[in-house]
Amino acid sequence: MAISTEALKHIMRVRKKYSSLERIRERRRYEDAAIAIIDGCFDKLTREDVKRIIDFLNRDFRGGRSLQDRFLGGFGRDIPDNSEDDLNELFIEIYWKENLDAADSLMSRLNGVSDGFISCLLYLKDRNRYNIMMPGLIDGMERIFGRDAVRPIRQGRTFKERYEAFNKLAHELRRICKLEPQEVDIILWGIMR
Repeated sequence: MAISTEALKHIMRVRKKYSSLERIRERRRYEDAAIAIIDGCFDKLTREDVKRIIDFLNRDFRGGRSLQDRFLGGFGRDIPDNSEDDLNELFIEIYWKENLDAADSLMSRLNGVSDGFISCLLYLKDRNRYNIMMPGLIDGMERIFGRDAVRPIRQGRTFKERYEAFNKLAHELRRICKLEPQEVDIILWGIMR
């Protein structure tokens, strides 16, 4: 997939305006804290652990301040209301096993679990291999790569189909623009402003 010269210029303006080494470093620190909770609680996550993971995922850093708005409503606060057995199954299947085929069944059974949260768990598992996918980020991809490029994401019948198409574009964006994993959503949200 190619990115037009105009889109590249726009990306670089967005990067200059919204991204910084400090912001990337703090996001990485918050992500590391979420990973530490997951890694320390294999098969024994509590609802409180899941709340803390969501809080760390949703943290951002701008203007010298830690903010609780990285994804806003990107995934529901009602995720911790699921049973602890169901939550542990979710984390085992997605985070530990990286089982993309299990995502649709889990999303249909668990409250608040969506493409966004599933992709966040994959991203936390391996930030160099996976990217976060949410509706607003797909819109940003469309602005950069065009409607035809995102059609497989929007029309994919399964999470796996949608996610693999999105992840491929995200890696292309990262490669071309030399983005850190923590910058992808900054660029994709910013491109829509």
